[in-house]
Amino acid sequence: MVFDLALMIPIIAILTTGFVIVAVIHYRTERAKAEAQAGGDYRRLAEEAVRSQRIVLEEVQRMNATLKEIERLLREV
Repeated sequence: MVFDLALMIPIIAILTTGFVIVAVIHYRTERAKAEAQAGGDYRRLAEEAVRSQRIVLEEVQRMNATLKEIERLLREV
């Protein structure tokens, strides 16, 4: 069986193009998954920061109330 070079070049080009397309799609999919995961991590980090800030705010409010009470007592003395 004799292979015709003029017939083999288009076949190889088509196969190579198909392989490149599959590789690019795979790369883009993996990158999108990684970005989605990173976005989830940032979201969790932001939620944790908000919780921490609320705790700090509550503590500052309690300290402020205590300080006001101390100031009131000092004025009475």
